[in-house]
Amino acid sequence: CFNSCIEIFLDGTKSVGEGCIRHFAFATDHVDELVEKVRNAGYRVSVEPKNVDMKTNPVSPIRVAFIEGLLHESIELFCEKA
Repeated sequence: CFNSCIEIFLDGTKSVGEGCIRHFAFATDHVDELVEKVRNAGYRVSVEPKNVDMKTNPVSPIRVAFIEGLLHESIELFCEKA
């Protein structure tokens, strides 16, 4: 089961870029497993799974990875950490 979070933003250049959608994110409890499935399906993993602290107030620790979609969009997989 997936929950999703759609983040829509510009990269500071105010240009649209290559794809219609530059970035979107899916919340999942299985970041690492999904990255392996994506890689095995032949898609590019642009950022390997890693733990990061989102710069929120308060800071939110997450597990995150990024893959590249067919239209060069950035697809984020993330999991909130306790």
